[in-house]
Formats: sequence, C-alpha cells, structure tokens
Amino acid sequence: MANVKQSSYLRDVLKRFFAHKLAMVGALILIVEILAILSLPSIMNLDPYSIDYMSFGAPPSPQHLLGTDNVGRDNFARLIYGGRVSLTVGIMS
Repeated sequence: MANVKQSSYLRDVLKRFFAHKLAMVGALILIVEILAILSLPSIMNLDPYSIDYMSFGAPPSPQHLLGTDNVGRDNFARLIYGGRVSLTVGIMS
C-alpha cells in the first residue's frame, strides 16, 4: 500500500485561506481594527462624552482627528467607543 498523507479538513481550509490574497488583506484590516478599538481609548485618553465648548462642529484637527459634532463631542472618540459596542454585540451573539 502506498503511504498517502491525509490532511485534516481544518488544515485544508487554512491552506486555502492563507493562499487567498484578498482574504489575507481582509483579515489584516479586521485585526488592525480590533486592536485599535481595544487599545486606543487607553492610549489616547479618549472620552466620547466630554464636550469641548470651544469647538462646536469643528473640522478635523490634531486635537479632534475626525472633528466634533454640533454639541462639541469628539467624533473619533465616539467612533472608537461605538466600535467597542459593536464588537461586544458581535462576540455575544
């Protein structure tokens, strides 16, 4: 009998996944997004609820990366915290 090396289903799936370039790009984007959502609030001291009374509706700037809304809240901080909520809901469901 010939020795035929059998591979598992999981190994075949992973081999096909790693060979697919677009899947790898998507996985990389997803990993970067998850890392940003989990680490940026503690690194940048983001508070989605704080109001900057001097910058209502301000355009993007070094202080507010995506600008502020019409109440003066930082849009970037709100986006990151919204990502946390979405990530939690996705994991829990």
